[in-house]
Amino acid sequence: MNKFLLALLASAMCLSVKAADDTRKITVTPYVAENSGVPQASMAVLESKLKSLVTQSGFGATSGDRIILTAHVTPISEDITPTAPPVYIYTLNFDLYIGDGFGGTLFNTLQIEGKGSGKTKDQAYLAALKSLNPNNPKLKAFIKEGQEKVLEYYELNGPSIIKKAESLAALQKYDEAAFELMSIPEGCTALYDQANNVLEAMFIKQVNEEGKRYLAAARNEWSSGQNKDAAERAGQHLAKINPSSVCYKEAESFQQEIAKHIKAIDNREWSFKMQQYKDDTAYRSKLLASQTKLESQRISAARDMYVAAASRPNIVYRYSWW
Repeated sequence: MNKFLLALLASAMCLSVKAADDTRKITVTPYVAENSGVPQASMAVLESKLKSLVTQSGFGATSGDRIILTAHVTPISEDITPTAPPVYIYTLNFDLYIGDGFGGTLFNTLQIEGKGSGKTKDQAYLAALKSLNPNNPKLKAFIKEGQEKVLEYYELNGPSIIKKAESLAALQKYDEAAFELMSIPEGCTALYDQANNVLEAMFIKQVNEEGKRYLAAARNEWSSGQNKDAAERAGQHLAKINPSSVCYKEAESFQQEIAKHIKAIDNREWSFKMQQYKDDTAYRSKLLASQTKLESQRISAARDMYVAAASRPNIVYRYSWW
């Protein structure tokens, strides 16, 4: 058996083990589109049903994630009884999809039928939605298979995703690079760790580059007047310097220099603070003594920064009902 086949076999064995243990490390967004085929009054209920399918199957449920669970509903039959008041009876077809909403890759699909009745169309739709029961064996199998395919997709494509991110970072397109890196689910342990290492290195490079620019801009502002107004303008740049930047201590010294000058010429304190770590100085010193903890902190800070930068109020999913 050649090395390529052995690698594929090892990957398959790895995925079969991960499927049971790493479900919660994949996050999925339950998503209901405006044109999902259900009345407006039923959309929130459908989204709630999808969320239950996600969470009760062991996935983590988030909003705005790239992996989505979505549904498209098509009426198969509509009957209205000749009674007074009439009763609406619907037979609905639910097409369920698990896929990469940003990249457009479909991982798994399932078609399931539901029936419901009510005095109004909305009530009949709501009754039919009850067929999306997380305990349904078909739905359980659908979710599990989708999870395995998500892991398999990233196991096979993760290296090229990381390489693409590194190319983007080299062009200083840090937010785009981070988006690619953070798409790799934690369930793909080795690739996830590799992506975190690239993310951390990128984060350090970016905050160092930005820190130097902000410090230079602050020095220029201060040299333009060396008064209270110049100090305030300089402070706006200093406030943007990330505490992880290599020039942070230099910026602190410069801040103190400005404060002393303001005190000397105006006999007033300069009320300004640079960015600080979340914890006090003693904790920071203790943290810095542990390289492992420091790396963990930097990875966490990187993810927080890039998530904030990448957050968008209007997310566009590419599904087209696959």
